[in-house]
Amino acid sequence: MPSADRPSTPSTAWRSRPTRSGPQTSGPTSPHPAPGPAPVSRSSGSTARSGPLSTGRPSRSRDRAWAAGYDGTGTKVAVLDTGADARHPDLDGRITASENFTDSATTDDHQGHGTHVASTVGGSGTASGGKNKGVAPGADLLVGKVLNDSGSGAASWIIAGMQWAVDNKADVVSMSLGSAEPTDCTDPMSLAAEELSRNKDTLFVVAAGNLGPSLNTVSSPGCAPGVLTVGAVDRDDATASFSSRGPTIASHTLKPEITAPGVAISAASAGGRGSQAYRAMSGTSMAAPHVAGAAAVVRQRHPGWTAQRIKAALVSSARSAVPGDVRETGGGRLDVDRASVRRCSAPPPSRAAPSTGPRTGATGPRCRCRTPTRAARR
Repeated sequence: MPSADRPSTPSTAWRSRPTRSGPQTSGPTSPHPAPGPAPVSRSSGSTARSGPLSTGRPSRSRDRAWAAGYDGTGTKVAVLDTGADARHPDLDGRITASENFTDSATTDDHQGHGTHVASTVGGSGTASGGKNKGVAPGADLLVGKVLNDSGSGAASWIIAGMQWAVDNKADVVSMSLGSAEPTDCTDPMSLAAEELSRNKDTLFVVAAGNLGPSLNTVSSPGCAPGVLTVGAVDRDDATASFSSRGPTIASHTLKPEITAPGVAISAASAGGRGSQAYRAMSGTSMAAPHVAGAAAVVRQRHPGWTAQRIKAALVSSARSAVPGDVRETGGGRLDVDRASVRRCSAPPPSRAAPSTGPRTGATGPRCRCRTPTRAARR
């Protein structure tokens, strides 16, 4: 495992490539150049219009889990990103630990990506009167700054951040970052992600990348079989055009394994207050923290489950009746309620994936319910 070296001039970086047109922006990622979703342009009216899961079926599913008493309380979610605005009303008092692994001076978020992601995982919604809460507002947030103020990070920074999250007993690690191009998953970042994902207590949730709509575009570290890789869908559950598709280029592993909302997601804006407290962004970077928050909710509901069992529950309980091929949506769209509140059981999802074929009949085990170098942000 690489040491926490912090080179002043990081090699092979993932750069964020925000665009004014929308979802195609790439965001920061871990050492592996994975095509991660990055923040998109700010919405025309940066108001608290909607929360991470505030509209449609995903929101109703989340609300049912909350109503049953499951909001991530007692769990820890590490967010490895560009840092966070700890003084934002939605994150004030929510961050229990932070560490800087980059060449930037502090863990403050001067880029905006990390704050948006962290609040989607577990923001309190204070700036919106409770309307814009994250998926797991009861979870403790650990902020690891592995991408600097320009939105790029060295592989050694990201690997060190991953190890830090495991050492601090994070139940879930949210990584909205990745390499700029797909890899064969033998790079240091992918190998580290795979090795650390064998820890039975920590689930790594990684953005698939923003290199769609072509197939074989999931890169590092989302290509690692042991992590839970997330694609992006819009409010109609249609796969976002920018969302990276599988299978992986060398092993042909089915990735992503699950999808979540990732288009025009409203969440905390770094430095924003009052009417400017929120901004809308698109990318698989915005989808991954929805799943990370859901994983925390499942962990609270089932504290004895291993990380891989939580992964299996999320994937097998996903809503498969969504548009798209299994290579772009995996098991389907995240359903927090089915994965946490209802008693679902399923064997771990297969790592082998078909290289072609429609979703019907190729989604793998389903849930049975008795009553989900430098890197660029995704």
